[in-house]
Amino acid sequence: MATPAPPPPPPTSDETSTDSTREQAPLRDEVTLFVHVIEKGAQVGSALGLVAFGGACLIRRVPLGTISDFALNGGLIGSLVCGLMVGFKRMTIDGYGVMDRAYRLRRNDGQLRADYVSEVSALVSAIAVSATSRTPIGIIRRALGGAAIGLPLGYVVGLSKFMYHPNPDHEADN
Repeated sequence: MATPAPPPPPPTSDETSTDSTREQAPLRDEVTLFVHVIEKGAQVGSALGLVAFGGACLIRRVPLGTISDFALNGGLIGSLVCGLMVGFKRMTIDGYGVMDRAYRLRRNDGQLRADYVSEVSALVSAIAVSATSRTPIGIIRRALGGAAIGLPLGYVVGLSKFMYHPNPDHEADN
C-alpha cells in the first residue's frame, strides 16, 4: 500500500495575507495622514481668506465683522481641496508609503508643537469670536470663523517659537 504524499508546506504570511504592509496601511496611519493634510488645508485656506479680507478692505469698505466669514470660507475651501488631493494621491502610494509618512508626522516634534499651538489658538479664537453673537446659529458660525482665524495665526506663532531648537551642548555665548 502506498503512503500518501506529505502535505505541501504552509504558505508564508505574505502569501496568505491580502493585507500585507505592501498593500494596505493600518487605519491609524491612514487617519493620521488624512487629518494632517486636511488640517494643513484649513490653515492655508484660512490664511488666504485673511489675505482676501485685507484685499477687500483695500478695494472697498468691508465691515470688520466679516473677517471670520472670509477666514471660514477659505478654510473650508482649503480643507475640501486638500482632502480631495490626498484622496487622489493616496491611490498612487502603497501602504508602506502611508505608514512611513504617518510615522514621520508622529515623530516630528517641531511640527507637532506648531500644530498644537495652532489648535490651541483656534480654540481660543473660537471662544472669543463666538461671544460676539447672540443667536445659536450665529454662535456656531462665529466659533467656526474664529477657529479659522486662529489656525493660521497660531501656526505662525508655533513656527516662530518652536522651529529652531539649538543644541544645548553648543549654545552660543551671550
